[in-house]
Formats: sequence, C-alpha cells, structure tokens
Amino acid sequence: MKTPYFKSIYFTMQQLADITKKCILTRNFQRVEKCLGIADRLMRTGNAKIKNAVANVFVYSVTIRLETMRREDRERVFHLFPASLKAEYVQQINTTGG
Repeated sequence: MKTPYFKSIYFTMQQLADITKKCILTRNFQRVEKCLGIADRLMRTGNAKIKNAVANVFVYSVTIRLETMRREDRERVFHLFPASLKAEYVQQINTTGG
C-alpha cells in the first residue's frame, strides 16, 4: 500500500500566494480578500509551522508583489489585509530595515 502524498505547508502557502498575486493583477479584489482571509485564519489558528509558512512564504511573497504596484493599487490591496497579516508585514519591514 502506498503512503499518501502530502504537500508541504510551504508549497501550499506558495500556491495560495500565487493565486492571490494573480487576483491582484487581474484586480479581482473580492477573491483577493478571500485569499487573505484564508491566510489570516491560518495565521491566527495554526500551529507554529503553519504560522511560519504564512509569514515567510505567503506574506513575504504577496507583499513583494505589492511593492511593484502603483501606490493607489497597493494601498487598496493593503487595506484588505487583516490585522494579523498587517502586523506580520510591519514586523518583516522593521526586521529588514525597510
């Protein structure tokens, strides 16, 4: 009997980040908000490994994409960020000296 294959949480977070970035590019803000809500729920309720994956893969990847956008669009998307993801973003910026 084969052992079931489980994707790593880091791979899954990258997939969610990629979907979120695609929705940002297509200006599908309703879906962006839904993706951010999923990441927020995982950040608030997940174990340490899940929280680490959300912070280091999802938040990092999505916010790097935001940095390349026009200011108005970036602010619109950032306004959709739940508090836990905003706090993680601010922590990352302060840690890296950005």
